[in-house]
Amino acid sequence: MADRKPLIITLLTGCDAKITIPDVLHTGREIDRVTKLVRESLLKEIMPKLGKLPASYKFRLTHTFANVFNREVQKGQTPVKARNAGAAEVNQSIKRIYRAMGNWGFSVGALYSVDARDQIAKRAASVTKQINSKCDGQPVAGFCEIHNYLSDFGIAPDMPSEAAPVRDYEILIAKTTCYEWLRRRVERMARRIREQIAIALGYVGKDKTPYLSKWGLKEFTTSLVRGEEYLNGFEIVNDETGEIMDLGQVAQASSSNPEKRVTELEVRIDGVCQYAERNDYQGYFLTMTAPSTYHPNKGRRWNGATPIESHRLLQDNWVKARAMVAKEDSPIDYFGFRVVEPHKDACPHWHMLIFVKPDQAERLLSILASKFREPESDELTTKAKKKARFDVRKLKNAKHAALYVSKYIRKNITGQGKFDEPFDRETGLPLEDSSRLVVGWSRIHGIRQFQFFGVESVTVWREVRRLEFEGERELLSQLKDATGGEKGDDKTPNWYAFTKLLECNSVQLLKDTDLTTRYGEPAERIRGIIVNGVTYITRIGNWLKQRKQTADKQGGSPAPWMVVTNCNFSNKGENNYDQKRENQRTFTHQSGTFRESGQNQCYAIA
Repeated sequence: MADRKPLIITLLTGCDAKITIPDVLHTGREIDRVTKLVRESLLKEIMPKLGKLPASYKFRLTHTFANVFNREVQKGQTPVKARNAGAAEVNQSIKRIYRAMGNWGFSVGALYSVDARDQIAKRAASVTKQINSKCDGQPVAGFCEIHNYLSDFGIAPDMPSEAAPVRDYEILIAKTTCYEWLRRRVERMARRIREQIAIALGYVGKDKTPYLSKWGLKEFTTSLVRGEEYLNGFEIVNDETGEIMDLGQVAQASSSNPEKRVTELEVRIDGVCQYAERNDYQGYFLTMTAPSTYHPNKGRRWNGATPIESHRLLQDNWVKARAMVAKEDSPIDYFGFRVVEPHKDACPHWHMLIFVKPDQAERLLSILASKFREPESDELTTKAKKKARFDVRKLKNAKHAALYVSKYIRKNITGQGKFDEPFDRETGLPLEDSSRLVVGWSRIHGIRQFQFFGVESVTVWREVRRLEFEGERELLSQLKDATGGEKGDDKTPNWYAFTKLLECNSVQLLKDTDLTTRYGEPAERIRGIIVNGVTYITRIGNWLKQRKQTADKQGGSPAPWMVVTNCNFSNKGENNYDQKRENQRTFTHQSGTFRESGQNQCYAIA
């Protein structure tokens, strides 16, 4: 029998979707019958369910139907069974899409329209203000009504506990009646839903782009460009000293700079490993994954979980394990570092460097294994499956541990460094491209990539780096040298030496605690450090943000914006702190809660 061209059925589904059916049928009558069967399935059963989805989704799902139909026919199934298999696959995808949308109470089109989301936030702010005005003087009743309204659209904040003070309700009202707060919440929710829909439709994975969809990567790249343009368009001015600094340069000098972030993490890891080695701790490298139903690449077994839900499952396992460890009769001493990275299908998994005393290791690892293997444990029927869920690798020594983890740090931030090969083994992509996808994945889903536990906070380290002082002060010199010394010094930062100094001395942060945010929430601002009872100021005044073109005009900006996170600045020692605090109080009192001038606003944080 001569080969004939495949049959093409053209459907109007928001776009022209040409569905090809292999020519395995023998007569024109059979072809007509199958053509009618496919048309009726698509137009009467499937297309109505896709009515609210964008045309690109319809195109994708109609081709999913065709691919399944083709596969089943080639396997020898009847056209009716092949049609049913295709319809079942599409229905499963539709369920995943609507599960991905979760509590999104607006139109699907609003997910893909900036203007629509902006109007949503404005309308929501208008309605919540009206509700609040009707309940004036009754913040509890007012917020409850606002919460009910916003819950219908999936953007309501959590309700306070029953014992919460009235002030908490007032803060929540201030947030939920603010257009900017609502807009950010809507944007964040829409961004994550769009990415989850891409995962549900199979745009993320082995055969597509790993970790992140093409749209997600474009969104992340665009946000980086916008952020850089924004920073370069502003400068900050110190309200006491008059010092002016370029905001973009300040950001580059901070830990938000990827290279500086890598360096700081590696210094801390090296110090932690040194501490472990010198105090006889044994190191282990652990890998934890979620059950198979949390992985989109498992097909029908996937329960539709988002990356955030999978991450929270692992977090819950970790919390339960630590709680069990804390209840042990003999305290277990452990500390370490955690890395979160995605599988190719965007489902997260954890890597953990953990140090523990050798005689306590077996008990600790047993508790961790039991908790991480507890969810859906019925599927762990073999040693390989148990190992895939929770794997333990014993490390040779501290140097081995530091090098091992350093690769994960660089791979998941910049992709630059000394690697055995320039490509990511899992994806085959260049490491720099792979790291960009991983960072974009963490930003869109709001998942923290790195976290230390059981070790000193890095905030004190950063404040000591800012410290400037005069005279011979042995302890300050030692602390400063441990963080790398003064600018221009050729000294290597040593986290181990720094932590040893903290063990023998009292080094605490000096904070202003009588501050509030624009919504009335309690806030803190670091002002310096207290070393063995002596105060040293590292930050003077408040840094106010203003546009560069405004600052260039005579008279400067009439109402610059306050920067909540202070810029680097330090004075010579601990003198006049009380006077500076009094100056700060005077400034914020004169400013009031906020001041408007033109389009700019100045928010007094105190």
